[in-house]
Amino acid sequence: MPDAALDSQLGEGTALNNLGVALREERRFDESIEAHQRAVGIYRGTADRSGQGMTLTNLGAALREVERFDEAIDALRQAAGIYAEIGDRRNEGAALNGLGVALREARQLEESGEAHRLALHIARSTQDRHGEGVALNNLGRALRDAGRFDEAIEDHQEAIVIYQEAKDLHSEGSAFNNLGAALAAIGELEKAVEAHRRAAGLYLETGDKHGAANALTGLGIALQDTRRFDQAIEAHQQVIALYRQAGDRHNEGMALVDLGLAYQGGHQLTEAIRSLKHAIDILKSFDDQSSERMANGILRAVLKQTASSSSASTVEDRRTRGAV
Repeated sequence: MPDAALDSQLGEGTALNNLGVALREERRFDESIEAHQRAVGIYRGTADRSGQGMTLTNLGAALREVERFDEAIDALRQAAGIYAEIGDRRNEGAALNGLGVALREARQLEESGEAHRLALHIARSTQDRHGEGVALNNLGRALRDAGRFDEAIEDHQEAIVIYQEAKDLHSEGSAFNNLGAALAAIGELEKAVEAHRRAAGLYLETGDKHGAANALTGLGIALQDTRRFDQAIEAHQQVIALYRQAGDRHNEGMALVDLGLAYQGGHQLTEAIRSLKHAIDILKSFDDQSSERMANGILRAVLKQTASSSSASTVEDRRTRGAV
């Protein structure tokens, strides 16, 4: 192929890859996948193995977002293989981290842990401290899902130290959020509340509304578990506001379910019913039958609780009148 034609082809591949990344950041995942797939096709027609590996890594990340895990795993395995072949250890580690996340989301937890441990080994052997933090944070998630909570906590705490050294506030927020979830799993609820609060603050500081909403959701649930329902309600209301600002209607619906549960716990049953009905209306529009069924089940329980409370109040009123 003439140099000018090759340069043009590589330029198109680079442009498509960059477009795919931008589209993923805007949460336009289907378009992102299409752009990356076109870029992969272009790079395969050239000798640019590094470009092919980079595009496959990004394709895998986009596929994970839409839960096409088998395809994501395939793309990320290819990327890791290409980087190993050309001796690019750092990018091999990055691809392995992405692979580990996809495997965890596909509930292949042993393989997920193996991928993250290999990424951790590569990061340490190349003195890549930030990559070490990423691998530890991801490994902690896999260990938590496998029920190995003490190991998960240790990995997240180590990741936090590394991210603080690097002044990477966003990744520090991720590690604190994961730490909070692991602490909550072993009943360390006050520590979980503090970790989720730290995470939410860091995400807000870096402008990540989805990350902040995720951390505030964890905070709200931990506060509910400590029976601080008013604070939990406030946290879930912040989550709803963030998802509305981001235009994320589906997650807004799920947050309304969480708010309904917090209202129920605080015996604010009228507000719980209102939140749950609103959630169901939103979830219906997405044809999310599983989440809709869950919300309907909670609503039925709240309505039953309301009827029982009303009946008890009626009996008490009669007793009071009889006493007079």
